Amino acid sequence: MSTQHLIRAITAAATLALLAGCQMAAEPPQATRGAGDTALAARAVSADHALQTRRQCWHAAPEADMRVPCPEELTESFIASLQRALAVRGYMEGDVTGFADPQTIAAVHAFQAARGLDSAVLSYRTGQDLGLLPVDPADL
Repeated sequence: MSTQHLIRAITAAATLALLAGCQMAAEPPQATRGAGDTALAARAVSADHALQTRRQCWHAAPEADMRVPCPEELTESFIASLQRALAVRGYMEGDVTGFADPQTIAAVHAFQAARGLDSAVLSYRTGQDLGLLPVDPADL
């Protein structure tokens, strides 16, 4: 295996660690809990709803569901920006590589733990707090 292939394999594994059980959903899991099959079918058929719904990814944490960036958002450029944002805030030392290496995952964990989220899985909120992911105006 070439060095390039090894680096890509390690990056893929580390990215999976940042996602750790990401589940895809058209909306937060809580929004459909307890709804009957009829309500879900009616929602799925609605063309307006389908156009307005955007895909979200969720990590089922033991204490609560947590929104996370979807896999296609975790590009090499995004990871490099994440590393720079963590370094500026004193949570990461070393080179910006663009790879979700163990040092990056540890820095994400430390940053989130300092804010009350004891998880190495990058939360969407953390990405927003670091200025890396868009903030929904409704959340302001």
